[in-house]
Amino acid sequence: MSRAILKAFACALIMCIAICSGKPAFASDVIFKDQSDVGEELHVPVHNWCDPSRPPKAIVVAIHGLVFHGRAYDILARHLVSQGYDFYAQDLRGFGDWRPVGTAQTPAFASDDREVHYTQSKDDLTSILKVLRRRSPAVPIFCLGESFGANYAIWEASTEPTLVDGAIASGLSFKVFVHPRPLWVPTFFKGLIHPKSPINLAPYLAPTLSNDKEITQACLDDPATSIHLTPTELIKASITNRWALQQVSAIPEGMPILVIAGEKDQIQHTKALREFVPKMGSKNKELVILPNKGHLLLEHRPLDTEVAQIIDKWLSKQVSLKMADDREKQLGEIRLGQSSAP
Repeated sequence: MSRAILKAFACALIMCIAICSGKPAFASDVIFKDQSDVGEELHVPVHNWCDPSRPPKAIVVAIHGLVFHGRAYDILARHLVSQGYDFYAQDLRGFGDWRPVGTAQTPAFASDDREVHYTQSKDDLTSILKVLRRRSPAVPIFCLGESFGANYAIWEASTEPTLVDGAIASGLSFKVFVHPRPLWVPTFFKGLIHPKSPINLAPYLAPTLSNDKEITQACLDDPATSIHLTPTELIKASITNRWALQQVSAIPEGMPILVIAGEKDQIQHTKALREFVPKMGSKNKELVILPNKGHLLLEHRPLDTEVAQIIDKWLSKQVSLKMADDREKQLGEIRLGQSSAP
């Protein structure tokens, strides 16, 4: 392997993080569908949380972090549904229901393809957004992602701006910390000899997941977490992260972007985001760095009150602005019609 590939491999290893914990009780009017009708139409696993008793004021489409799955957003999803949003979360190809636990397929989704496909996952995201846009043309749609998923959210805003009305990126993977460990030596040589043989990521994840050993162990014990990935899959993940951020200057000026990061993030260089965010083409972007917080803020953990307030306020503002803009356009069309009438 070249030095660049080794660095990509190392970065990808330490990029695989998340925090797991128990789930609090929520109102019974939040309905969870393990396989949504959108997923059925596209034949991809797409989870959905909604309140069927009311129309949504906006739709949030989420992309999970590396090694996780769409259900990792359960706590955040239920919170946002309680605020009036519909929430969808896909499983990236090779994760979640694409690679079900054991030998049996999940009842909600069945596929013979268990391989990791990062580019096809991006195509799946675009297809999901197209279906939602077609079904609800007047409803704002926002992409949300964390860590590896944050890059997908920005990627979509860069390449498919007509399909999204804004993006939220938590723990964006721009520059990754490299923490050398003695275990890397045998892992490197194993990857060199067997690049398509899965590596157990648990020894790399355990020291960095959380300061709470119980939470760390619960996360590693989650059977839906893909803690075995091949060196090839990890290198491709690192390359995908770079691809996803290459066209950020193409994000439209008016596209609202919210970037959230923990000041004490030991996975990503939070300070580097001050250099990266200004490169985005949007003039409506906001970077929020949270003191005394680490990498994962949204997945597999109780929703922090401060984080919830930031997201709620931002979404509410964008929905209000979108509604006001749509009303102004409607009034403009009416005036134009009246002025052209005989």
